[in-house]
Amino acid sequence: MLPDAPPYMKWDEEVARQLTDFNKRLQHLERLEGPGGAWNLIETIELAAPAATIDFLNIPATYQHLKLEGSARTTRATAGIQVALRFNNDSGNNYYSLFGQIVHVAVVATAELLASSRIEAIVVPGALAPANSFGSFELTIPDYVDTNKHKMLHNIGATFENTTTGNIKFRFGSGIWQSTTAINRITLYFTTADNFDTHTLVSLYGIAG
Repeated sequence: MLPDAPPYMKWDEEVARQLTDFNKRLQHLERLEGPGGAWNLIETIELAAPAATIDFLNIPATYQHLKLEGSARTTRATAGIQVALRFNNDSGNNYYSLFGQIVHVAVVATAELLASSRIEAIVVPGALAPANSFGSFELTIPDYVDTNKHKMLHNIGATFENTTTGNIKFRFGSGIWQSTTAINRITLYFTTADNFDTHTLVSLYGIAG
């Protein structure tokens, strides 16, 4: 019969067991929180002064999907205004888009653009909206580097163009760019001579497959 291990050996075994358990837990967290399991910030643009465009350049091709999260407002003296979007600075008539809007009393409005030079899926409040009221939106672009597919997006958003009934609006939309080219640039702009207001903020994220 073998003698019992000295106390210090038992202590070493317990430390080794705890370290092994800790390492397994760490590896599990890395799998959950690493590039394959979480949205990674690529770039944030926040305006310190009004500007005509929000332009993300040189987007890396290292992710599977892209997402834009933002809060925006225009300086235009209006209640709300559509925001246009282009990929890779393509101004040809290669875009199709649809958006819908829901307001109180279940009123639904829709519009579409066919063979257009842009996608219109986002609306932001203007200078007639309450002070400090910024529209919010989330826009997702799957498979942005897949050269076997046309590029599509879908988005949701909301605006408070006034606090009276009928002016709190929920927006949803989709669009397609009829190109198989990998996306390396996303530009948000207005089709009129208007600007995004100061403090407009948009973040671009990527997630691996």
